[in-house]
This record gives sequence, structure tokens and C-alpha cells, in this order.
Amino acid sequence: MAKYLSLVGLIGVINVIDASPNVGLCEGSLLLGVRGVVSRIHRFLRMLCKDVELPKFVLEVLERKSGGGDLVAYLVELLGRELDPEDRTAFYVESSDWFWEEGIRLLDKGDYRQAGEKIWNSVVQAVKAVAERRGWRHDAHRLIWAALRRIAQETGDATYIRLFAEVEQLHQNFYEGHLDEYDVRILAESARELRGKLLALIQGRG
Repeated sequence: MAKYLSLVGLIGVINVIDASPNVGLCEGSLLLGVRGVVSRIHRFLRMLCKDVELPKFVLEVLERKSGGGDLVAYLVELLGRELDPEDRTAFYVESSDWFWEEGIRLLDKGDYRQAGEKIWNSVVQAVKAVAERRGWRHDAHRLIWAALRRIAQETGDATYIRLFAEVEQLHQNFYEGHLDEYDVRILAESARELRGKLLALIQGRG
């Protein structure tokens, strides 16, 4: 992990409520004022914005708690739990946008493991947005699958399941590294299609 935990992308994923009157600014991005975020997370995010060097023991705890996975995804999950329910759907949509853009950037850079993980997370965040809007739990991997199953059954569209089964290979590749650029780019198109379908459900429900 980098010596400095400067997660500019994390600022992007919490850039949720454009019109909030209580928002503070950090490097030009909306940061504070998202209702329900506890003060300890506010303080932590201020540290990130200022490029404060975090103690080694803090970084070690973050790495351990994230289970070796994507640290931004882990922090996004923590933030999502602390938001008021009415803010969570927009938060997950914003998070999905950031993960997608970051995944494509890393793909073009040639970092296929990280790119695939970010692209996979962009789909997971879109599933969370739909699940949150509909009042379904989504705080475990099996619940992400359960949400997709319900969506497929409700819409009569089995492609939700087939596409996510393909996109899951990007997540597996993060740990195993069995895919090359050709594979990742094909699977990224599956992610693009699935993410678009999921976000359309959010827009369709208002």
C-alpha cells in the first residue's frame, strides 16, 4: 500500500448531494454535510483530503479489515452503512460511476487486475442502489446474488444473471490473475451492459 493514503477517488464516491446546504469543500469536491455520517468518519476523510500520513498501525488495520480486497470499496461500504436511508441510493449510484470510470482508466493503463476489480465493483454498487431503493438487504455477496435473482424474476430477464456470472470473473481475476487484456475488455463490455440495465431501473422508478 502507498505510504500516503490519499484516496481522491473516495472523495468522488461521497460526492452525493449536489444541493445540500451543509456541504463543506475538500479539493473542490463535496465532502461534508451528507446527513448521518458519523463524526469519526468525517475526521478520517478530512485526514485523507490533507494527505496526512497515517500511522502504519492504522494502515495495517485497514488492510486487514478489508480482507485484502479493494480498500476504497471497503470504505464505501462503511460510509453507506452510516448514511440516512434516503441518501443511500444516490450514494451507491455515485459510487458505481466512480468505480466504472476508475476501472476504465486502469484498463487503459494496463493494470488488468485492479481494472477488473473496479469494474466489478461498479456493478456491485449499481446492484446495491437498486436493492436499497427497493428495501432489500445487500450487505453480503450472497445478498447481491439474491437481489439480482429477484430482479431477473421480476423483470423476466435472465440476462441479469448471465451477465453477472460473466462479470464475476473480473473479481476472481483480482485474486488469481488468470485473465489477460483480451478477456478483461470483453468482460468489461458485459459489465457495461449490466450496469446500464441496473441504473435504468433506478431512473425508471424515479
